[in-house]
Amino acid sequence: MPNQLKVRVHYSNKPNTYVTLVAQFNITYQSLVDRIDVKLARLTNSSIARGDLKLRYQDEDGDFVTIESDEDIQIAISEWRETQGNVLGGLGEIELFCVGELN
Repeated sequence: MPNQLKVRVHYSNKPNTYVTLVAQFNITYQSLVDRIDVKLARLTNSSIARGDLKLRYQDEDGDFVTIESDEDIQIAISEWRETQGNVLGGLGEIELFCVGELN
C-alpha cells in the first residue's frame, strides 16, 4: 500500500474545477486545510480556515460527511482504503469536496 495519497479537492459544481495535492496518509486536519487553502487562494477568495467553505468526503452510501478534525480525515482515508482494496504501488487518489459560498 502506498504511503502517499493524491488528494483531489473539488471546489465548484462546474466540471474540472478542482485542485490536487499529494499528502501522507497520516496528514493532520490543520495541515490539509492549510495546503488546500493555499491552492484555493489562487482561484477564489473563499477559505476553509475562515469558515467560508466546509471540507467533505463522500462515504460508501453516497452521503457527504463533513471533515472537521484529525479523526475525521483519518476516517475518510480509512473508508477510501476499504473501497480501494489492496492497491499496490503508485499513488492512491481520494476525492474531497469544498462546499459553501465561493467568492
